[in-house]
Amino acid sequence: STVAWVAQEHDEWDQMDINSKALELEEGELAEFRATLLLKQRQRRLISEVLRRTPEKPRGLLDLQTRYEELKELLGQVNDSIQGIINLLVNKE
Repeated sequence: STVAWVAQEHDEWDQMDINSKALELEEGELAEFRATLLLKQRQRRLISEVLRRTPEKPRGLLDLQTRYEELKELLGQVNDSIQGIINLLVNKE
């Protein structure tokens, strides 16, 4: 539900702020993490919406993954990415 998403995202922002204070990040560095977190949270919502509307079908003979399985995997990757951002562990390139 929307309320659950808002609560989860708020908790993620709070945790990132706590971590940024512990690491004494400058405002410019923190702004980059905030922007990335916002984009990843939006991406997670979109993937979740598509996943919710995607039927679970059995895998075909030539399919390595169903569309549902692909979306679940992608959602897991985005969640892992969000956790890395919250923990301020993003590799800077």
